[in-house]
Amino acid sequence: MTHEPLIGRVPVTLNPDGVAAPIHRSIRLAAEALAVCLPATEAYDFTQPFDLGPAMHRLRFEPVADIEGRRSELSAWILAQAIGEVARGLRASLEEAYLYAVVATGLPCEIDQLQPMIDGARSDANVWNNPVLLDRLGELLTEPLVFADELASLQRLRNCLEHRSGVVSVRDTAGGGRLVLTLPRLAIMHRLNGEQVELGHGELVAEGGGWVARAKRETTYGLGERIAFTSDQLGEVLIGCHFLAADLIARLPVPAEENPENV
Repeated sequence: MTHEPLIGRVPVTLNPDGVAAPIHRSIRLAAEALAVCLPATEAYDFTQPFDLGPAMHRLRFEPVADIEGRRSELSAWILAQAIGEVARGLRASLEEAYLYAVVATGLPCEIDQLQPMIDGARSDANVWNNPVLLDRLGELLTEPLVFADELASLQRLRNCLEHRSGVVSVRDTAGGGRLVLTLPRLAIMHRLNGEQVELGHGELVAEGGGWVARAKRETTYGLGERIAFTSDQLGEVLIGCHFLAADLIARLPVPAEENPENV
């Protein structure tokens, strides 16, 4: 029995909300983890034995000598998991954005061309590293998304917190003697003397009002220095990433079949 090949065109609906869904899910998961786990860590009594259940009843641990040190170490580990989740969600959203952009710019197409287009876009996005993915995606967006430094910094921050308890090592500095983290944040901007500038603490908004924009915060750590990263700082990163998702959606190309210029 043979099947005739599909011929013709079918309507294709692209939902930009699917692009933002991974990072929105990761932001919520990270925020919930902080809300649940950090207070529990602060309240936990490390002097008492803990029960791991019957499957692990043979495990015995020596009493914790440095309770505050252990509490700090565990808090750093929790923050690392949250940061890693945010980085994972960002990566997934970038891959979805690339798929969306490839299909949007490839329409209209024949039915038998659609699935190979989708498969090829997913395959490419899965194997490219972050800089390459951002470059290829930027070629398809209406305006490039500048986020490579922040994405790389999130990964470096996560690695240092999880693998070295937040103490900067040579591996973290890539031989440069220091670790530079560039993380997303929000800033209140206003127009002063014809230029867009950030509103400083205690300053009055210039005539015309202000607006919120995505910005960066750069912090430098030396070898052997412990990263003092807090839940408040991570909250700032989460809000910045939320606005990044909005920027990403705003830059997605309009599918050719919806573009008035093609009507």
